[in-house]
Amino acid sequence: KDKLNAYWETLKTKEKRMAFLQDYYEKLANELGWEPVLFGTGNIGGSKGRYYSDGKTLILSENDFLNRSPFDLLVTIAHETRHQYQHQCVQYFDINGKPPEGMSEDLVKAWKENQLHPIDSDKDFWGYRAQQDEADSRDFGSNYATEYLLSHYSGN
Repeated sequence: KDKLNAYWETLKTKEKRMAFLQDYYEKLANELGWEPVLFGTGNIGGSKGRYYSDGKTLILSENDFLNRSPFDLLVTIAHETRHQYQHQCVQYFDINGKPPEGMSEDLVKAWKENQLHPIDSDKDFWGYRAQQDEADSRDFGSNYATEYLLSHYSGN
């Protein structure tokens, strides 16, 4: 993380930091096989980030962008990108009557249920965290960001 933090410090402006994060997001989306959506920062309440499937946007919390570590931001971007993937899997299932190749029908149905009836974290934090789509996105976000860190900022 030290090398990533040192690189982040060389990106002195908000615009340069956003360009770095947008590049990370676009590479991730392309690697996973889908079109990147509009990416930016904004005031989104207490969330670290949010994927809006209706507006096809991925937004990082402006406050988090200004105050969190670059690694934490990479985790959030990967987490929200996984939500983008989950929405696409549910759409595929709705259109084709079967899950995408390599996905279980039960998992896609659980994601759909979470999307139709989400648990509000302000009302039931542990219920929110236990939702299948949130647990999956949390795991994916941490794992992907860690692999990225190791592949880009480890060694000499």
